[in-house]
Amino acid sequence: MAKQWNLRQLVFAWNGLNLAQGYGFDGGVTIEPDDVEFWTKKVGGDAESTRHATNKPGGKVTLKVTNTANVNNDLTEAQQADALLGTGVGALLIRDPNGNLLVRSPVSWIQGRPKMDLNTETGEREWVFDCEELLANQGGSFNI
Repeated sequence: MAKQWNLRQLVFAWNGLNLAQGYGFDGGVTIEPDDVEFWTKKVGGDAESTRHATNKPGGKVTLKVTNTANVNNDLTEAQQADALLGTGVGALLIRDPNGNLLVRSPVSWIQGRPKMDLNTETGEREWVFDCEELLANQGGSFNI
């Protein structure tokens, strides 16, 4: 059975803003858990091991957009308002309507300003969202 993926159909929203626009040249979204291991172990001198939870539920989501994308204006305003007023905490949602991919964070914020390279050709901006808790269903795509 064939599967379907279309970045243009991805739903990406943060703090009431539609961020599913202006994606970078080779894609647009990277999701990185703070700790990919749920459990680690310690082994004692007698070779007995103990498993313990890492308890690091957070992560980062990076949105890569072209430097000409209008979404840069919205994110700049939100980041500046947060710096002045502390109003930049919001919920984050990423969803693939063609499958079961669902990423959400009830508490997230823009980590800082993106690096800017100004060259003869258009470039990209990377906006990083820090997520207190990053809940993800890796999900596959539906059959078509």
